[in-house]
Amino acid sequence: MYIKASAGKLVTFNYNQTSILRSIEQIPGLPPMNIMDGTARLMTDCFFGKNNTNAYTNLPNNIPLNEMNQGLNGLRGKAKKYAL
Repeated sequence: MYIKASAGKLVTFNYNQTSILRSIEQIPGLPPMNIMDGTARLMTDCFFGKNNTNAYTNLPNNIPLNEMNQGLNGLRGKAKKYAL
């Protein structure tokens, strides 16, 4: 995986999902959950010491999150086949 870090350098180390978890644990100072994430490579090369304090603007949902999927009776064709 090639990552262009915030500092503008190209990072060519091989990271995996456990590396992401390990890096996230380090932010609030949490201990590793097990030996797998405890020995994973930290992704510190992808970041640099200067915090980004730029504000962000959230976008509203396009799909209501409080609506349920239709029941099987309301489905037809492929949608019903895959639901079954």
